[in-house]
Amino acid sequence: MKEFRVRAPQGEPGESPGVPHVLLGYPLESRIDARHAPGTPGGPSSVEERVGTLAKFVARLAKNGTLRKGYSLKAPADARIVQKCAHIAQGLGISLGYEFSLLENGAFSSDLEMDLCRLEIGRGGTDPFAENEATAAAFERLVAGRETEWLEAATFALHPKSKWRTGAEFAKRRGMIEYDARTARDAFGRVAACLRDLGART
Repeated sequence: MKEFRVRAPQGEPGESPGVPHVLLGYPLESRIDARHAPGTPGGPSSVEERVGTLAKFVARLAKNGTLRKGYSLKAPADARIVQKCAHIAQGLGISLGYEFSLLENGAFSSDLEMDLCRLEIGRGGTDPFAENEATAAAFERLVAGRETEWLEAATFALHPKSKWRTGAEFAKRRGMIEYDARTARDAFGRVAACLRDLGART
């Protein structure tokens, strides 16, 4: 998978298109800045607890192979995986305590970006999946071993303000980052099936 799947923006003659932020990507052409709900009651109540919970979440991603062996959260590619997986987890109903904007390469939280740089201040926190085994299993099946492009597409499928309802629609979008049509359809389809399965269990 290419690190950046970027189509050169069309600007005025001689105008520099700029360089994408390695974590943020390009803003959506529609400038969507909707916020994902920060979590459900009972989630982390302080920064230290939130960071502690995040550390346990990162450990889960490493254990299930979503984060590569020898990962580094200072590496933009690894931090991006955590961003996407955290949004997916919250989309399935897990409370991590973050708000997400929707950008060109999917969901992004500035608070989560800061927390990844200060995991050492984490105090306490809980396993966010400890009291919901069904959601934990569904999350594992959904994200384990996925490529970053797939995870990015999945965040578009889950974000409440996404303009796209199917993978086929999403694959046809006109943006600065291009997504493989098969990957988009698979991500949207699996997310929809996961939500149906969890809804049937509640």
